[in-house]
Amino acid sequence: QRYDETGTKEPNPGLGMERADNFSISFFTEISPRLSGGVSLFYNRIADRITYVLGDNGIGRYENFGEVTNRGGDLLLNWKLRDNLSLKTTYTYIKSIDEDTGLWMVAKPRHRVYADLAYKPVETLSFIFNLKYESGQYTRSDNTASIPGRIIGNLRVEYNPVWPAGRFGRPEFFGEIKNIGGLTYRYGDGWLAPPRTWIFGLNLNL
Repeated sequence: QRYDETGTKEPNPGLGMERADNFSISFFTEISPRLSGGVSLFYNRIADRITYVLGDNGIGRYENFGEVTNRGGDLLLNWKLRDNLSLKTTYTYIKSIDEDTGLWMVAKPRHRVYADLAYKPVETLSFIFNLKYESGQYTRSDNTASIPGRIIGNLRVEYNPVWPAGRFGRPEFFGEIKNIGGLTYRYGDGWLAPPRTWIFGLNLNL
């Protein structure tokens, strides 16, 4: 970030190291054989926090902030609906403040929700549907520009054939559709996110 320059990012040779103190407490329990959950609380105090800041010219750079605090918590729920169907959800609340100005930090949504629904009709085949929600967030450090909240859906398919491992390992085929709804949206740094994306690949497990 000090010397790297791209079409969307300027270098900042004066960028310093950040220092952080982190505190957290967590609790997790199994409510039943099919249901488990947990909660965690956290507090972070960061000096010289490094954050991407978008400029008036549409090009940003990484800058240090005096002192930033992040406080919030997570809620986790794992639910085995059936032997081959499970749901995992996480909710995160975070309050991220620049203590020098009292303003909200860039690219820090107050609310996040993640949900994974996994279905395994047979031993070798899996479908994973994922939903991600983020509330609105600021794109400028002076809090004069922001982007709205969004919900993004993704779908992944994994196939693990029962083949003997070959010379390069056992194959795993996968396909994925990201941003399945084709939503047009921007990241917290203000830049346009990719449209619907199709991915196909192969992993070799040694």
